[in-house]
Amino acid sequence: MKTTLKISCCFILIFLLTFSCSSDDDGDTSPPANVSASDFTNSIAENSENGTIIGNVQATAGQGDLNYVISTQTPNGALSINPSTGELSVANSTLFDFETNPSITASVTVSDDLSSATSSVTVNVSDVKDVIYKHTASVGNTEGEDTFIDHPYLNANPNAKIAISHNWNDGTYNNKTTGVWYNPVEMKWAIFNEDTTPMLEGSTFNVYIAMDGELITHIATEANQGTNSSYTIIDHPLANGNPNQKLIVTTTWDPNSVYNPKNYGVWYDGTNWNIYTEGASDIPNNAAFNVLIKGDAAEEFSHQATAANISGNYTIIDHASLNNNPDAKFVFTHNWGAEGDSRNVVLDKTLSLWYTGTNWSIYTEDLSVIPEDISFDIVVTDN
Repeated sequence: MKTTLKISCCFILIFLLTFSCSSDDDGDTSPPANVSASDFTNSIAENSENGTIIGNVQATAGQGDLNYVISTQTPNGALSINPSTGELSVANSTLFDFETNPSITASVTVSDDLSSATSSVTVNVSDVKDVIYKHTASVGNTEGEDTFIDHPYLNANPNAKIAISHNWNDGTYNNKTTGVWYNPVEMKWAIFNEDTTPMLEGSTFNVYIAMDGELITHIATEANQGTNSSYTIIDHPLANGNPNQKLIVTTTWDPNSVYNPKNYGVWYDGTNWNIYTEGASDIPNNAAFNVLIKGDAAEEFSHQATAANISGNYTIIDHASLNNNPDAKFVFTHNWGAEGDSRNVVLDKTLSLWYTGTNWSIYTEDLSVIPEDISFDIVVTDN
């Protein structure tokens, strides 16, 4: 009996072990893990170009490959996502405007073969202020009439908006009208002499880079010509009907490849601001101008030359933001004013700025005398 019982117990034990092993071989029958997705938050500078990478939505799969889709976003069309990697990028750069959209939100659906999850996306848009950068022509950056600017906001950015003024304080006169253009081969912006004569090494320029301010490109055409072809009418809501508006004007070779070797000022006709040739000559058809209408984080004011502040070929500026500040940076344009103003003075001269040791001044490049009552619009920024 003991022998029989022992054999029976062994049989039962072998059976149980066999059944247990067989069950393990069948695999884990528990449900597969679900997709999990983390919320995403990052920051990006306003006005970032289309295609700029913002970051990746992080997720893990349960079964199969992951697929990423933007299900909702505010504002619509701001973001795009790589459906395979979850990489977020800028789809519409105009929507990345701090003043309009300080943050951009979205919901991203992440799915695999069996399940899905949602990631809440927040992209904070940082405010980028206008800057003024000092550029000096050198052997390394000058070729012919061009001196090429090397600045991260401008490099490989044909849509950048800039205005310039010559700055003597490296001790080089440049009695030439200068403009700007974008060289697609160098992928850089250049300052050039409009008459195509060689750029003098040492020529220094204050370059205003409009990151958030209003800087437009105005094209002189027959449609916006004044009563004669020596001036062109600007039509912009920030300037129309505003006789106190400050304007900074720079000629640009883009987009129509027009050389424009003339001195320009601005004047107000009672309704619109106009750009005019100081010598009353014709403006070339399709000539282009960069016009700064509103600076961001910039101080704007007017300076008028008087007997008290004129010394030969320059007029001394007395302003708190410039006085005793050799590192101050500003750009300027001659403002003829409205008809009947005391400042109705024409000056067909190339103008520049320099620091006397205590004050900044505006001077004529040919050293001719600055006339009384002539007025200038000035835009200063400490960025």
